[in-house]
Amino acid sequence: MKERIKSLFDVKLWKFLLVGVLNTIVGEGLKALLLAFTSLAPLPASAISTAIASVMSYFLNKYFTFKYQGDNAKAALRFTLNIVVCYVLSHAIALLLIYPILTGVKGGILAGLSLVAAEKKSAADYIATYSGSVLFVGFNYLGQRFFAFREKNEEDHDLLRRTLHVMIPTYALLPLVFAFAMNMFAYFGSKLVHLIFGMEAIELTSKVDAYFPFTPVWSIVYILSVVYYAYVYIMVARDSPESAYLLIAADFIGKLVCMIIFIAMPTKNVRPEITGTDIFSNAARFIYWTDTPTNLFPSLHCFIAWMGARCLLDVKRPKHRFLVGAFGVIGALLIFASTLYTKQHVFPDVVSGFALAEICYVIAKYTNAPNVPRRINERFMETKLCKFYDSENWRTM
Repeated sequence: MKERIKSLFDVKLWKFLLVGVLNTIVGEGLKALLLAFTSLAPLPASAISTAIASVMSYFLNKYFTFKYQGDNAKAALRFTLNIVVCYVLSHAIALLLIYPILTGVKGGILAGLSLVAAEKKSAADYIATYSGSVLFVGFNYLGQRFFAFREKNEEDHDLLRRTLHVMIPTYALLPLVFAFAMNMFAYFGSKLVHLIFGMEAIELTSKVDAYFPFTPVWSIVYILSVVYYAYVYIMVARDSPESAYLLIAADFIGKLVCMIIFIAMPTKNVRPEITGTDIFSNAARFIYWTDTPTNLFPSLHCFIAWMGARCLLDVKRPKHRFLVGAFGVIGALLIFASTLYTKQHVFPDVVSGFALAEICYVIAKYTNAPNVPRRINERFMETKLCKFYDSENWRTM
């Protein structure tokens, strides 16, 4: 795995970065001039400078970085499409995620897009804009290398395929996708039932919760929990087919139980008023804006965190099993604490999420429950999608 990752850092990357430095000098220099001598807001100024720098990028990367010899019209079309997609994606993240966190502004898309029309530029405006630029560089490199300037017989495609195979083997595709889909179904499906039938929610705040005062700094841990979930589930699933099937069986049982409880006994939480204006308080506002205080018992966050950590303790392949297992447990405990200190959950939610994960793990471990996803996945692996994922067809995409 390490060797394959290192192989990505070849001469093409360094040439791309060199071109990127030149593009940055041109693009950011032009952006600075537009911001200083015009009334343009940061985002339009960024769009204009990016467009001009992109033309320069096309010719330098085509003839210098990737030495592309294929069809020029198709390359130009793919390059343009790549630029548009990367630009929209990177700045959408900046506007709709980074900017609201920095400012605590509410209101969804309109709130994020307030940056577009801003006449007075604040520090948050600049941070959000330049964060989008950094993301754009990363997305753009991958898009140009593997999409815009690809050669039919280029080794990059085999490298990409082999790297993805190491991270997510074919047998792990369906289990991981299903785990994500089941999470969405349990959470939003129960919300839909509440919306249709107007069910009354109860509050489960206990005396123990007084020992966990609202502490905005824990919002960062809560937000980063998404990265933790992806890491532990992928690490478990890629260990072996048996690990993947045990994980998905336990995960499905637990989320099904969560959904039933969410519908039968909906719960709610009373959130504190956020008065601070620092980045941590704004991050807490962002969490409250994106997630309603419902579907709390048992905590899906805590269930997923401990399920991943519990299964991670059983993996056999990592060289440093103790460190990997310790990371899983410590990460789960930090997530437990973050749900309490951000007042996203109360103590009974956390305990029930942990207990449910343990119970479901034992059921999957000592019954034939994993055989169900095994049989389903064996059929899925015979489909054209999986055969394509395993084949050399990536070189002819």
